[in-house]
Amino acid sequence: MPTSVLTTTFGPSYAEAKPLLAPLALVMTAAAVLWVHLTFATAKRSRRMTVGLVTTAVAHGILLALLHGSPQQIILASAIALWGSLVVIEIGSGSGIVRMMLARAPKAMVSH
Repeated sequence: MPTSVLTTTFGPSYAEAKPLLAPLALVMTAAAVLWVHLTFATAKRSRRMTVGLVTTAVAHGILLALLHGSPQQIILASAIALWGSLVVIEIGSGSGIVRMMLARAPKAMVSH
């Protein structure tokens, strides 16, 4: 994104935030995917997901308590918590995206 778009939209004080946009976009992408998992788990009434997300929230709080000296550290703390949670979901859950895609069996061709 050109700096001029950033400064025109939000003001000149936001020009220095430009290098943070890409890492923040990756973290927010993880948050969006986690939200999809949360919605699916809520529909399934999954207690494991509830415990997992509470654990993620606590871990995120601890990470923010440790890593809060700069915007980069705050983004890093969020990235560790969110992406870590997604990795655990993918490994441990039957409803992980990768597992569900791999479980799809190709339909056999029927000859007549």
